[in-house]
Amino acid sequence: MSLHDYLKGDASNPKSPGGDESFAGLNAGPFIGIVKNNTDPSFMGKLGVFIPALAKTENPGQNQLITCEYLAPFYGAKGQRYSRPGGQSYESSQHSYGMWAVPPDLESKVLVIFAEGKMEKAFWIGCIQDPYTNHMVPGIASSENTYDGTKSFDNMNPAQRANATGTVDKEKTYGTTFVPSGELNRSSPGALNNLNYDSIPKPVHPFADVLKQQGLGVDTIRGTTTSSARRESPSQVFGISTPGPKDNRSIKQPVGTLDSQKTDFVSRETGHTFVMDDGDSNGSNKLTRLRTGAGHQILMHDTAGCIYVANASGDSWIELSASGKMYVYAADGINMRSQGNFDLHADGDINFHSNNSIKFTADGELVNNAKFILNAGNNGIFSSSTEGPVATFAKQTISSFTPGQQLHGAGGPIHLAGKQVHMNSVGASSSWGPGWLNEKSAGIVRNTEDDMNDVLLTAEDGLLKPNTKNTNTTISHLVTHEPFTRAPSYPIETVSSWENEDEWKKLSETPGTLEFMAQQNRESNIEAVRIGQYKVDLKKYLDIKTGKNVSTLGSLMNSGMVTGDNKIAKATEFAKTFNKTYNKFHNVKMSFQNPSIESVTQLLQTNVVGNHITAVSSALKDPKGFIVSNINTIASFSKNIFGGFRGSAPGSLMGSGMVKGGATPGIFQIAKTSIGKAFSKFFG
Repeated sequence: MSLHDYLKGDASNPKSPGGDESFAGLNAGPFIGIVKNNTDPSFMGKLGVFIPALAKTENPGQNQLITCEYLAPFYGAKGQRYSRPGGQSYESSQHSYGMWAVPPDLESKVLVIFAEGKMEKAFWIGCIQDPYTNHMVPGIASSENTYDGTKSFDNMNPAQRANATGTVDKEKTYGTTFVPSGELNRSSPGALNNLNYDSIPKPVHPFADVLKQQGLGVDTIRGTTTSSARRESPSQVFGISTPGPKDNRSIKQPVGTLDSQKTDFVSRETGHTFVMDDGDSNGSNKLTRLRTGAGHQILMHDTAGCIYVANASGDSWIELSASGKMYVYAADGINMRSQGNFDLHADGDINFHSNNSIKFTADGELVNNAKFILNAGNNGIFSSSTEGPVATFAKQTISSFTPGQQLHGAGGPIHLAGKQVHMNSVGASSSWGPGWLNEKSAGIVRNTEDDMNDVLLTAEDGLLKPNTKNTNTTISHLVTHEPFTRAPSYPIETVSSWENEDEWKKLSETPGTLEFMAQQNRESNIEAVRIGQYKVDLKKYLDIKTGKNVSTLGSLMNSGMVTGDNKIAKATEFAKTFNKTYNKFHNVKMSFQNPSIESVTQLLQTNVVGNHITAVSSALKDPKGFIVSNINTIASFSKNIFGGFRGSAPGSLMGSGMVKGGATPGIFQIAKTSIGKAFSKFFG
């Protein structure tokens, strides 16, 4: 076919088979071919293929290659008949769309057919896998069975010695032995003698170093994965991975036919992956992930119940957790703008902490509106109005005190007016000023100097670890660079009311226990907190009733306590029973909808990690509802609730917890009693 006819889009001979003598008796195939040339000047995905069955040789020359067209799995274009001759607009020309995934590497095998039995109408219609060489497809899966520098090898065995070259101590280098894996070196002597591919170690994939830099090397949710074509059969993994760019740091090798004398890079760097994984036999690793070769990723993880977006360096990431939290980390800063309103609302507390300054500026009004406003400055509090007056109003008392001097001056008159004006008729009292007001009495608690709540990014071995750095903060669960220690928002009790009611009641009344914190959440005036604690309670109940810790739907299906076709329906019945007794057990008033099979399934599909608590219901209520007699009581209360738990590793908080930052209850009751008898009548 002439190039002119090809460019016109007439890919088929216009003559009918009966009237065209060019139809030969050639077998149309399919034939197995070997790619010897994948460079196509026409940019149409053509390959130069060597077909041994037709060439009758093992060492073909350039003139023995067959040019094969690319047969796309999906492609379409606006018909040429609708194009306007001479038109220069988008609408007047053709449009194209489709799937593009070419070309395979040289020496890859493809399947070739000859349309209409014609040699010049060859198409490559698919790629043939090399035997057992698909572990990396499609997600660059990790494996324990990779070469490790700590493992012994026979120094007299050239193959073992060569394979061990360049290997590292995985635990020391990556913090884990479960690392991204390459493919088996099938050229090693005896590599496949035992006919068991998966028993032979494979090389560590370079992507292990990317995960190490990100701090995700030991994270089996956001970092490593089991998404491989070789995980199970029939496979539950779907997806595609790109070849990756050629590694121009490697040594060029001879490529193509022997007479071509061409050389090229044959090693590749990490490519991009798109994976849809329906989960392993236990129901784990259910996810959809788009990840680039550099490590940027968008992850939707059904098993973990989270959505995770991160850049390649690990210096910025966002996560939407299963419990409804949103974590945001940015090493360089967060910059937001709205041309309209910028609205923030929290049913609980809003906490700010800066290790430098916090500045609010408004070209209009700046309004502080609250039941009580506390200003505590360690080194001073300054108020200034540069172009207008300063006015203070109180319906009840205005008072102040300093053990030093009070200076009041004016460039004009000073007026003192009142029903009575007393000059030194009573002695000054320190109770006239809120000397009790400081960080602790306001419920603000800093982490201690030995509280490791952050990630040290300058570790000598380059291995990032959680809780290796102290960062001064008053935020109870500081978001860090990966690896970030995540935790559920609500405590999982060690003893629940339906397990041992007497023991639970005792623990639920003991501050500092998980049971106490869980009960505070159940009694919270914040609906989201009550619902969150209920979900955690229900999850634990279902785990117990199904006979084991059922963290995934797959585990439920395999549980011996729940059998038959109605396994999820049975769990739904358990949930209904739980709802009927929940309020009575915990002395609360929750309203429930009948649990659906879908809601129970979703709950069981999501893993929950216990014991590490980051949020308990806020204790800030009407201060007149509390009686706290002195500041020591407040300090003690603050220490019990806030102190010493920030940044701990999972599992270390058994019997401990944290409260969201906020004013400690009772501080205004102290203010009321501290002002002194002279003003006590103003506080009813």
